[in-house]
This record gives sequence, C-alpha cells and structure tokens, in this order.
Amino acid sequence: MKDFLNKTTMALACGLALAGAQLANAQIPEQALEMIIDTLEAEDYSARHAARMELQDFVSEASAPGNEAQRSAVQAQLLDLLDDDLAVTTRLWLLRQIVSIGDETAAPSVAALLSHPNPELADAARMTLGELRSKEAIDLLIEKLSNATDSEAQRGLIDSLTQLGSAKAIPAISKLLASDDEAVVSAAAKALAKIGGSKAEKALYQALDSKATSIQLALVELSGKHKRLSQVALEGSNRTVRSAALQKCVQLNARKSAALLETLLQDANAELKLDLYRIALESESPLLAKPLLDGLASADPELQVVILGTLDSPAFRPLEPTVIALASSENEQLKIQAIDALGRIGSIDSLPVLLEGIQARGRDVADAAADAIASAPDSAIDDQLLASVKAGEEEARIVAMQALAIRASDGAPELVTALASDHTESIAIRDAAIEAVEEIGTTDALPVLVSLIVETDNSKLRRTAQKAMKRISLRLEDNEATWNAFADGFEAAQGDEEATLALVRILDSAATPESIAYAKELWKNGDEKLQNTVIKVLSSWRNWDGGFALLEIAKAESDDPKTVDLCFSGIGRLILGSDYSYDFQQKFDLTDAALKLATTPEQRNDVINGFRYSTWREMVHVSENKVDPQLKEAVLRFTGS
Repeated sequence: MKDFLNKTTMALACGLALAGAQLANAQIPEQALEMIIDTLEAEDYSARHAARMELQDFVSEASAPGNEAQRSAVQAQLLDLLDDDLAVTTRLWLLRQIVSIGDETAAPSVAALLSHPNPELADAARMTLGELRSKEAIDLLIEKLSNATDSEAQRGLIDSLTQLGSAKAIPAISKLLASDDEAVVSAAAKALAKIGGSKAEKALYQALDSKATSIQLALVELSGKHKRLSQVALEGSNRTVRSAALQKCVQLNARKSAALLETLLQDANAELKLDLYRIALESESPLLAKPLLDGLASADPELQVVILGTLDSPAFRPLEPTVIALASSENEQLKIQAIDALGRIGSIDSLPVLLEGIQARGRDVADAAADAIASAPDSAIDDQLLASVKAGEEEARIVAMQALAIRASDGAPELVTALASDHTESIAIRDAAIEAVEEIGTTDALPVLVSLIVETDNSKLRRTAQKAMKRISLRLEDNEATWNAFADGFEAAQGDEEATLALVRILDSAATPESIAYAKELWKNGDEKLQNTVIKVLSSWRNWDGGFALLEIAKAESDDPKTVDLCFSGIGRLILGSDYSYDFQQKFDLTDAALKLATTPEQRNDVINGFRYSTWREMVHVSENKVDPQLKEAVLRFTGS
C-alpha cells in the first residue's frame, strides 16, 4: 500500500510539474504517461480521477492550434496503449481522448476493438469511429456491418454510419431493410431517411413491398416526389402511414392532392376519414377545404365536429349561421363543439344561442357557452349586453347580467354595482347584480355591499351580499379597503343589533389587526348572542390572529367553562380549515400555547383533532422539533407514520 501511494503521488507530481510546459519531444514524457496509466489501473478513485484530468490536460495541449506534431505523437502513444492489456475503464478513457485528438489514421487501431468480447468497449470503439469521420472509419464500419449478425451490433453500427452521413454506407444499410428483425429494419429505414439522397430514397421505395411501417414512414419523410407519396397514401399499411403520406403530398402540391384526397375518402374507415378531413381543413388550401366547409351542414356528426374544431378565427364568419344551427343540436358533443367554435368566430348574431347555453342544465354545455361568451371576438356583444342589462324583461336582464359578468366588459363593474344599490329595481335584479359584483366588482363595490347588508330589510339580499362580500374580498386581496368598508358599516349599524350581527358574521373577510381589535372589543361589550358570533367568526379567520384572539378570550373567561370550551373548539376548527396561505410556524406556536392553556382532555383533543388532515410537512415538523408528546403521537398516527 505504501508503494502504491508513493507511486500515485509521484505520478500526480510529475503531471503537475509538466502541465504548464511544452511536451518534450512532441509527446507525453514516458515516465509521466507510465505513472498516469498505473494510477488509472489502481483502485483509488480520487487518484484515478486526478490521473484522468492529467491525461486530458496533456491531450488538450497537444490538440491546440499549431501543435500538429504534438497531436500526431500523442495520438500514436494513446493508440499504442489500446493494444495493451489494460482495464476496460482505462481504455474507455483512452478512447475518449482519441476522439479529441484523433484523425483518420487512428481508425485501424480503434477498429480492432470492434470485436472485443467486452460489449461496452466494443460499443465505445464503434462510437469513436463515428466521431473520427474518416473515410477509413466509414469503410471499417461498413465492413463490420456487412459481417454482423447480432441485432444489437447491427443497430449500433447503423447508428454510427448514420452519424457519419456518408452515402457510401447506403448499400450496406439497405440490405438490412430485408432483415427479419423489426428493430433492425426500423433502424435501417430511419438511417436512410437521415442520410438522404436519391440512392437512399430508391432503396426505401424498392423495399415498399415489405409493408413495414418504418420503411413507409421513412420514405414519406425523405421523398419529395408526389407520385411516390401518393402510392404510399393509397397503399400504406395503416392509418398513420396513409395520413402522413397525404400530409406530405398536400405540402408539395395541394392541387394535385385534391383528387388523391377524394380517392382516399372513398374506402377510408371512420378513423382515417377524420385524419384526412383534418389534413384538408388545416392545409389552408381553399381547393381542399372549401368542399368540406360547404358541406358542414349536411356532413356526418363526426366530420362536423372535426370541421368545427378547425374554425379558429373570424375569417370563418361566413359559416356562422350554420354553426349557430349546430349549436342547437341534440348531439351534446356536436353542440359543445359548435358553441366552442362560436367563441372563436362568433358575432353578435351568436349571442342568443350563447345566452341560452349558459342557462343549460348540463354543466359541460353551460361551461362551453360561458367560455364562448368570454372570448367571442365581436365588441358589439359588449354593447348589446350593457343595453340589455339596463332595460327589458326582468328574466332577459338577469341572463344578460350573468353574461356581462362572464365577459367583464368595460363599464360592467360600475353598472352592476349601481344596480345592486338601486332601491327602485326589483329584488331579483338587485340579487343578480350583487352576484355579478362578486365576479367583477372592484374595491368601489365594497362599501356598497356593506351598506346593503346594514340597510336592507330583505333577508335574501342580505345573504347574497354577505356571500359576495366574502368572495370579492378573497378575489381583491385588499384587506385595508375591506376593513375601511366594515368600519363605516359598523358605525352606521350602531344601535341595530341585527345589522351589527350581519357584519360580524363575515368580519373574517377583513383579516386585519383593526378587525381583530374590533372583534375583541365587541366581545367585551356584547351580549351572549354577539359573543357567540364573535367566537364563530374568529374560528374561520383567514390567518392565525383569530386563534390567538380566541386564546385571549379563553384566558379572560377562565371562570366560564362553557366559553372556554367554545374557544378551544374554535381553535381546532381554525387549524383544521387552514391551508398553505397560513404561516406554518405560527400554526405550531398557536397549538403549543393552546395545549399549555388547556385544562381538560376535551380541550386538548379539540386542538389536536385540528391536525387530522396532516401532511408530510406536519409529520416532519413533529419528528424534528420538540412538540407536545400527545400532539406528536397524533400527527404520526394521522399521517400513518
């Protein structure tokens, strides 16, 4: 071992001493090379890595421009070593360096390894010959391929010859198109397509009788002859081949392809027909697409669906009347596809059928109609919806309002907000307007909703406004503006217990320090009904401030077991309902404080059961941090750990 370490040290030291100097006698010093090879053959991984880098440095220096003499000398040294009985890993590294420095004269020595019994070394030699790109390398690889019988070896040699891209390899590769091995045939076909040229195309064409899919597809890829491709389209062995051939024919000459398409459609099965229709419609050739588009109304439903899917811009608006008619089809798939197409090509003429669609009982149809209303490219639709919302039959106004919220037209937020607060409008109109505000309202709508909650005597409007307030605040994420609206609302509701309660029930919409302080103040001064409402809303707070407020109340009311139990139950619900937006560490801070304050098993269980939907994050936390033992046991149990 001591001798080995000394030898390794000497090799590395020798390399370091020579790294910055010109190579003596235009080659790597023999002593340095011998020590590098000895180290590469040793078992010390770190030393082997250093030796590899040292050899690579020598090769890089010899490969530099102007060092042709060094390049030739170093290459000769490396090739000599390939003949030695060295470890496979060592010779693999030598081959890698030969790729960097070698020229065509290296081919015979590398080719000698093609027959090596170690498949990894033989494969590396093949790839090295491919990188050398020399005439002799090509000849050697062709000779090896001609004599190869093993499928894996044949495919590897084909790959190397493909990399070299020499037409000289075409005859040898072409013979393998007749192989009984499908993988070899596929490799050969792909190689000929990549090498290219008339000889490769001729070889593929002559092999068409085999009906091999790989040969047919390779010919389609390579050929630029419409006649040959038409033959493949007509006689191809499967749908993929025939479709690909027609696609290439259309690219070459759409006019010539029209008759071919007509012939193909005569005996095509349903699946192939759909492919052919799609190719014709996407070709942007009026000659191919117009007959299909003209026949949209009378085509089979399967074809109608395909055609509708290609109508992608207002340029197809002349077909709008037909598409509108199809949007009323009893065939749901066709109906949905037609509605979807109207979202891309539709004008104001499509609006009635789309308004009908958003009222459909089927969710898929209603969703498609909503998407189409949102995207239909005619600004006249916005003007019509705004006008329809302002006047007309109540039911029509409500549907138009729904569409306006979907489309989010300019001026729509202001209009629906005004309607929501307009006491001259019917309850149904105001209710629909509030729902629209929920979808498209701005911060200007917040005080309007709060005022409505405080002032209205209609329970339906109040509930709709409460729901809208909670959802719009989530969408806008402006807690300050939301609290300001609440503050004005509480002031206006003074002396009106019912109005105050209505606001408190949704106070979690404004998760601010000010709203927490107000909730705690209400607790101190309120009656039992108001206090219970405060506990309930704190239990659904949008951050942990609600939980810590519940702890304060529990401490202050320690002489009232019922209230304390309600607080602990609320903390458990808050933990259970929390999501990724809540601070993770504060979750455990709150839990730790609550478990320390708890005085009964029931209170502890209320808190711990809030963790029953724990994930890997909670599991990792309790495993790696000091937490309450009962909590840790529960989290591990809840997560199945």
